[in-house]
Amino acid sequence: MAKKKKNRQSIFILVLLILMLFSLSYIFIFNKRNKTVQLSPEETNFYKEYFSLIQARVDYLAISKLDTNDVNFYEKLTSVIDRAKTSNREAYANFNPDNKESILLGISFPEGTEEKARNSLIEQNKTIDNLDERVGDLRALFSFYPEKPTLEELKENSQDWIELSGVSKEKISESERMVKEDISGDIQSSELELILAQFSGTFIAFENNLYDNNYQEALDDFDGLIKQYSEVKREAYIYVLSPMLSDNALATMRDLTNVIYSYEFYLKPTFQVGRN
Repeated sequence: MAKKKKNRQSIFILVLLILMLFSLSYIFIFNKRNKTVQLSPEETNFYKEYFSLIQARVDYLAISKLDTNDVNFYEKLTSVIDRAKTSNREAYANFNPDNKESILLGISFPEGTEEKARNSLIEQNKTIDNLDERVGDLRALFSFYPEKPTLEELKENSQDWIELSGVSKEKISESERMVKEDISGDIQSSELELILAQFSGTFIAFENNLYDNNYQEALDDFDGLIKQYSEVKREAYIYVLSPMLSDNALATMRDLTNVIYSYEFYLKPTFQVGRN
């Protein structure tokens, strides 16, 4: 009996030790996984500047990643441009012009980095304004949505369709005028002018067939208009984006990327602490 009691006590003690060990292990692992890095105000400022620069670059590049076949293309284009303006402005406002001292490495931030960042954001903002201006110039073109009529609708309302065609030609002419007034010498402007002229020519053919009561031919012309409009939007989008491919804009993006790399180099030790 005494031996059985002693065995029970030994088992109880062993179980208790295992539970204590498990509890201590859990507390250690839990605390390690939920360990937070305490940042000084200077380090916090570093992070704020770094992530604002990242956001400005991401939103800027998002302008060039839209699908012109999207029915909401124009709305999305104006939205991403507005967002890029905001993030670029916030990055500039967050950027402290004071000379940085590396908190963790104890050495100075590379000379000229702050000035390069500010200048890059200023130049990038100019590019965004240029894009926004071009979208405004082509607003009538981007917001034009041709809906194919039926043969019966053309026959019954031919005069209405002739008037609608005339309004569409005015929009095209206005867009052509805006593109011709562009003094950048961009090759995309010439290509857009050419396709707009072809687009306008198809509208003229559409009207002439309606005047002559050639309704099936007019309907075929409208099929051509729909196909052409997809190309028009694509070429107009390329024209809008062309300032992003200028030598100055590419140099600005390179400088801003180098600034971000500088931040990542100085913040790398805190990144590593956060992963441990």
